[in-house]
Amino acid sequence: MFLQPKYIKIFLVLFFLPSLVFASEIKEWQQKKSEHFVVYYTLPDQDSLAGEVSRMAEHYYKVLGELIGYIRYENFWTWDQRALIYIYADQKNFMQKTGQPAWSSGGSADHSYLLKNRVIVTYVQADGFIDGVLPHEITHLVMRDFWGTGKDFPQWFDEGMAQLNETHKRDDVNRIFPKIIKIQGYIPIQVLQKMDVYRETDKNAVAIFYGQSLSMVDFMIKIYGADQFAYFCRQLRDGGSFEESLRRAYPAFSSLEEFEKKWLRYMKNK
Repeated sequence: MFLQPKYIKIFLVLFFLPSLVFASEIKEWQQKKSEHFVVYYTLPDQDSLAGEVSRMAEHYYKVLGELIGYIRYENFWTWDQRALIYIYADQKNFMQKTGQPAWSSGGSADHSYLLKNRVIVTYVQADGFIDGVLPHEITHLVMRDFWGTGKDFPQWFDEGMAQLNETHKRDDVNRIFPKIIKIQGYIPIQVLQKMDVYRETDKNAVAIFYGQSLSMVDFMIKIYGADQFAYFCRQLRDGGSFEESLRRAYPAFSSLEEFEKKWLRYMKNK
């Protein structure tokens, strides 16, 4: 169900690590390079898995890049700027090398530090990595590079975007979330704009936050088109505030409240 991130049982961590940490281990790793990624793995029988991870990473990168206009203007993440994906042989090795506890359920810090080190780490038995965690975290990385650091936009938009490539989750939102709104309600836009889900302790609020975030982003694209959405993203990139960029890109949204009203009408009519 989309209300709980699919990777809740996947022990994945995104973190800043000095280059020397990985440099000391490079001889232990085999690698598979693609245009924008380098996948590291330790065992010969992981070659097929590494190839699939590499292929899907490029797919997610391309889909997102075309959506927000990322690859139309810059040739990011090539040569020595590729993002790194490390696949450990098992959970035990993963925990020993990264220092993560067994209950670790994913990245929980701000992703802006990844502008210096684009690193995604997982292990072989982590179910759902390829179609859940991988597209989610690639999106975070792409967005930070596209917009740069210091940009002020709401967390719901960041997390809504990060879920876009998770097709199963988008399907669940369209099928289930209209019912959730009628039963449990939704988060008012002015509250949502300031909400920090990482500090939220109410599980229902967290569930609604993620479902509503994806639903709102999907609404912007599905109803008003990819070109309009790409223009909105460029407005954000060029320094516009979130509300200012929204008004410029979407004449139908004279305010955040008008955006909320049209989204609610769309959801309630589904």
